Amino acid sequence: MGSDFENIREVRKTDAGGGRAVERAAACAALGQAFSGCTLAFFGLAVVRIWIQCNLYGNYVLSDAGLVSVVINFVRIAFTVLLVAFALRGLLGRRFAKALEWFSVTAMTLGSVLFFLNGTLASDAVLYAACTCAGLGIVWGGGMWMAFYLRLRPRTALLCALGSLALGSLGGFVMGALPRSTCYLVGVFLPTVSYVCFGRSMRVADERGWPQAPSGVSSSRECPEFAIASKAYGAESRVDFLRLLAGLALFMLVMGVSRGFPFGESIALPLGMQLLHQGGVVVLCGVWAWAALCRGRAVSSATLWRFEVVAASAGVVLMATLEWWGLAGGAALVSIANTMTLGILWVICYDIARHSPWNPYAVLGVCWAVFLLAREIGRWGILVFAPQSSVMTLLAALMVCVLSISIAVLLGDNVPRSRALLTGFPGEEAGEGGAASEGDARPAGCAATGSAAGRTGVAAAGGEGDAIELPIAERREARAEGGVDPGLVGDVAESEREPEAVLHAADDGRIARLIAGFGLTRREAEVALMLAEGKSKVAIAELLVLSENTVRSYAKNAYMKMNVHSKRELQQTIREMR
Repeated sequence: MGSDFENIREVRKTDAGGGRAVERAAACAALGQAFSGCTLAFFGLAVVRIWIQCNLYGNYVLSDAGLVSVVINFVRIAFTVLLVAFALRGLLGRRFAKALEWFSVTAMTLGSVLFFLNGTLASDAVLYAACTCAGLGIVWGGGMWMAFYLRLRPRTALLCALGSLALGSLGGFVMGALPRSTCYLVGVFLPTVSYVCFGRSMRVADERGWPQAPSGVSSSRECPEFAIASKAYGAESRVDFLRLLAGLALFMLVMGVSRGFPFGESIALPLGMQLLHQGGVVVLCGVWAWAALCRGRAVSSATLWRFEVVAASAGVVLMATLEWWGLAGGAALVSIANTMTLGILWVICYDIARHSPWNPYAVLGVCWAVFLLAREIGRWGILVFAPQSSVMTLLAALMVCVLSISIAVLLGDNVPRSRALLTGFPGEEAGEGGAASEGDARPAGCAATGSAAGRTGVAAAGGEGDAIELPIAERREARAEGGVDPGLVGDVAESEREPEAVLHAADDGRIARLIAGFGLTRREAEVALMLAEGKSKVAIAELLVLSENTVRSYAKNAYMKMNVHSKRELQQTIREMR
């Protein structure tokens, strides 16, 4: 009997080792897929962020540059609103966009030159001219990159966004150790570097035949399911998006107050706090990328915003102590929250642009205008009406915390209703466009439709808790290397033909309607259909060559999105779709 137990333990250890080998192989495959085809130029948005830190925020040696930051950002807001109006009227054509690119590079470069000269001249006229040039230039200097990101599949876009944010923090920390005049001098060349990276990235995309989506929607003739998925937000109530914008405005109002809290002036950040700020951003970007790209776990927008609220609230509470360590540490936390907001908002704008019929520049412009306007109103308010006593400071801190809690409630997972933000992100949903293989002009999502999805490529995870699925051949190798009983390899090989039959039986029309109507990923839709047909989770796991836990995760996500609580309700809902 004892030997039997020992044998069972050995088998379990072997199975566990094989499972870990599969997980490691899946993580490497997922990360490799995200990096596949990337060049250094794809991370050129990091150069823009370094320029912003050099010219707009004093290298974050302080929490910001005070009145200079406010003036520059109000110029940005005015120009952003103007470009949004042009985008809504359909005036942002290719020729106009090209002219804006040259204008932004020139204005950003001239702004750095004027900031450099002002260090010697100390003239208000030169300072405000520099602020105007910098504010006008950065709007399109950063915004033009959305045209490139929309050509990337979500996995690669998330990698580039987080990589750019992390590289920008590393570069900003290095620049913070340099004299201010040196930073301005380096800033003169950064706009050109960013533009060269942008041009190189677009040329690479052209050479590889990646589809362009100037309006946020790829050609429906190439992949009909893409058109269905890309318009998911088209029928969404405007009230829901106004609620999201209101939540963003309230949060950024808190951020603006926090950046000048408690006395209205910018707070100096010692070298250790600068390292905490920039290093913290790098770590958080790495955690997000690891969870999404390696573990295949979607991070919801509500979770990200709640983290932001907690970080900002903790920062204000620390600053309310009025101790030097509290002021510096609190300012560092607020700076981390502000910097991470840039990455979160960029990814959300990308996600909305890919799933709506609206002009992506209008989407980006509206979000960024609300983001900047609310923050600068809060910053200006704390600058003018700064609390003058410790009692008022404590009261203001409590008010900010209460407001932060209300924002956490406001930014929930149930808005928008048609498709939760970042649903399945960065998983490749059925019908999504994105980076196609070199020489193939179709969106990558088209290659994954029909029965071919069961035979080729890597099927990415769709929802939170989903696992990355390896091609069957790679999974067979991983299991063999992991020491699993060779008999299991035969089971995997035997099931290679079964997914094809399953996908053929699961009507693509019903799958498309589930995706469009409930925001399901393709794999979630397949699992939901098979459950409705009466198959058990164990049977589905065997047919799709997945673990039972992964199938449970798909089923849980599908039930939640479809708002059903039993198999009977699921069957009724699917019948009503016919």
